[in-house]
Amino acid sequence: MLKFEVLGTVETLRHEIDAWRAIAGGVPFRDPDWVLPWFDHLGGQHTAAMVTARDDEGTLRGLMPLYRRNGGRTLAAMGDGNTCSDHLTVLAAAHESVDVARQMGAFLGQIASDPNLGWDAIDFDGAVEGDPCIAAWIEGLRSAGCATHAASRMSLWVKPKDDSWEEHLKHHGKTQRRRMRQWKNIVDKKIGVEQLLPTTPEEALQFVNQTIAIHQKRWNDVGQPGSFAEPNVVRFVEETFLNFFRRGKTYLPTLRANDKAVAGELSLIGDNNVLYCYSSGYDTAAEELEPGRLLCISALSHMYASDVVAIDFMRGDESYKDRFTTESHRVYQIHVFAPSWVPRLKHVAYWTSFELKQWMRRRTGRRALEVACW
Repeated sequence: MLKFEVLGTVETLRHEIDAWRAIAGGVPFRDPDWVLPWFDHLGGQHTAAMVTARDDEGTLRGLMPLYRRNGGRTLAAMGDGNTCSDHLTVLAAAHESVDVARQMGAFLGQIASDPNLGWDAIDFDGAVEGDPCIAAWIEGLRSAGCATHAASRMSLWVKPKDDSWEEHLKHHGKTQRRRMRQWKNIVDKKIGVEQLLPTTPEEALQFVNQTIAIHQKRWNDVGQPGSFAEPNVVRFVEETFLNFFRRGKTYLPTLRANDKAVAGELSLIGDNNVLYCYSSGYDTAAEELEPGRLLCISALSHMYASDVVAIDFMRGDESYKDRFTTESHRVYQIHVFAPSWVPRLKHVAYWTSFELKQWMRRRTGRRALEVACW
C-alpha cells in the first residue's frame, strides 16, 4: 500500500535528491537539478504542491512536482511557462510507474474538495504523446469524476542513433549527404570556425551567457523579446546548467569566427544518455557560415562519438528538425477540472471557448490544434 501526500514545501525533498533522481527516468526536466532551481527562481508568489507516494517504510516511490498558482486552487507543473520543459510526467520506478500514476490521479481527484489540499483545476503542460504514466494518471483522475482535456500546438523531434555516422547519412539524398559531409568537415577541421567546449565551471557559465546573449540579440533585432528576456529565467538557466555541468551532463559548444562567438548551444545530457538541445543562438551577421546547421552537425557528431543514444531537439516545429530524419511526438497541455459543480461549469466554458477558437482557426486557414484521446 502506498501513502499519498501533498507537500506545501520543497524542503523535505531537497534532502531526498538521490531517491528523487532514481525515479526520474534519466530525463533532465524531471531532475531535482532542474525542478528545484525553477521553483527557487521562478516560483514567485506560487506555493509548492509536491504530490508524493511513499511505502510503509517512508521510501519515496512516486512524485509529481506541482505548484499552486499564486497560492490558489489551480495546480500546474513545475518547469512550465517560458522554460518549456518537456517530458513531464508522474515519476516512479519503471516496473510500477503506471500503477503509481493511476493511484496518484485517483488520489488527486479524491482530495479536490479538501479545504486545505483541494484544487479546482490542473494545468499540466509538457506531457508527450504515448506516455503511459500520463494515460494512467488521467484514467485515475477520471475514475474520481474529474473532467480532462488535452490539446497540442506543436511536436518535439527526436533523432535516434544509427549504427554509425555513415549509416545516418544513408537516410538522406545524395545532395544532402554531400552537404552534411562538408559541414562536418568544417566542424572537425575548424575551417573558418572554431568549436570550443568549456572545461571548468567558470568557462561553462561564460559559454552559457554567450549563447544567451547571441540568442537574445537575434530575436531582439526582429522585435521579439527572446526566451531569456526575464532576469529570473537567466539566473535559473545559469544555476541549472552549472549543476548539470558539474555532473558531466552538458554539451555546450560555442562556435567562434574571427575571434568572435557566432553561435552556441545549450544542451543537457540525461542519465538516459539522451542529448536534449534546449536552446541555441547564432549571429545573423555570420549567416554565410551557416552556424545553425553547423550546431546541428556538431550535436550529431557528438552523438556518434559518445555514449549518447539519441538527440531530442525538443518542442517546436522548425523545418530544420525534420530534415535530420527525426521522429515527431506531440507535446500536450492537459487541463483537468475537479468533480464539483463550479469547476464543471469552468470546464464547459473552457470547452466552448476552445471549440470556438478551433472553428476560427479552420475558417482563417490555420491548422486546428490536435486533441488527444488518452
